[in-house]
Amino acid sequence: MGHIMRIGFDAKRAFHNFRGLGNYSRNLIDGLDQSFDDLNLFLYSPVSRNKNFVNWGNSLTQAKLVWPKSFLSQHCSSFWRSLFLSNVVKSDKLDIFHGLSHELPPSIGQNAKGCLVTIHDLIFMRFPHFFPKVDRLVYKAKYKSACDRADIILAICENTKKDIIEFLGVDEKKVRIAYQSCHPSFEKLIPKNDLKTFLKKLKIPKKYFLQIGSIEENKNLLLTIKSFSKIQKDFPDTYLVVVSGGGNKLYKEKVLKTISDNKLEEKVIFKNSLPSDSLPYLYQGALSLIFPSFYEGFGIPIIESMFSGTPVITSKDGCFKEAGGPHSLYVDPSSIEDLSKAMSLLLSDELLRSKISRDSLEFVKKFHFRNTSKILRSIYQELL
Repeated sequence: MGHIMRIGFDAKRAFHNFRGLGNYSRNLIDGLDQSFDDLNLFLYSPVSRNKNFVNWGNSLTQAKLVWPKSFLSQHCSSFWRSLFLSNVVKSDKLDIFHGLSHELPPSIGQNAKGCLVTIHDLIFMRFPHFFPKVDRLVYKAKYKSACDRADIILAICENTKKDIIEFLGVDEKKVRIAYQSCHPSFEKLIPKNDLKTFLKKLKIPKKYFLQIGSIEENKNLLLTIKSFSKIQKDFPDTYLVVVSGGGNKLYKEKVLKTISDNKLEEKVIFKNSLPSDSLPYLYQGALSLIFPSFYEGFGIPIIESMFSGTPVITSKDGCFKEAGGPHSLYVDPSSIEDLSKAMSLLLSDELLRSKISRDSLEFVKKFHFRNTSKILRSIYQELL
């Protein structure tokens, strides 16, 4: 057997975040573990109390979980992660250290042969009005420091690569694009009777559009509510299901007022903090995913939906065409008219819905974890 590649990860998000950066981290590590048999993976994280995440980590065949050991490190995990992790890494003699979410520990470059950092998005610079000034300053300092010290910067899409070069002044030669995948559960077709039983248990109606994401301005749920209201006259038996794990309080108040003003209280169904294993059911039962964000790093729900065989309506600018491919429907995220027309089109043309589903299933194969893992490994190889 040849060289066993020793790769360390800042895995805090994998053991502490349920969606977003947590899913990215778990799926990336899972993909490497399943695709290759010549790796040693070191997962550095503050102690996790979540049994599901710990069980996931222990199920990996080539991984070692590394928690803080001392009392002080366990109770001041942020200090352990930022100040002491480099010394822990040194003893593990890594080939590669990969910061999975915008950060690298100090001096990490001295304790691994090569280091990478993933930058997911620069939304705080592209849309600064969504963020308090102090947050923007902290984020910029962290991101810039990590990019300056990394040997290679991973952008999760072409759009993020452009933003890294434009806003952080990074040399283009230093940036690689490495698309992300999603959990394999989204690929499995659920038997119709099982799907019907599960959705009935959740009190989900037969005909519904689906929107997934936190309730905040960037996710643009207000546009969806207003567009959904507009199609009610022609499609009164249609519902909207919103799966959310939190958000901005003031923006949520605007959403609820808009629902009330349009008398949609019985037509818009909120499902909060659902377990991840319920999401494939919600995707496969939906008419379409609605994803009208103003900006995303990539938009993982788009590929989850396509793997589930469900059409996507999403925004026409930014990264969305990279993720959604040539067969999804694209709208102006500021246009009620655009989105309502797209929703009406899918409701009135079942053949079109089926065609989009089939064609999107073919396109989304490029994001299968075996393909994304091969690309990632080739990038690691550059540093050896």
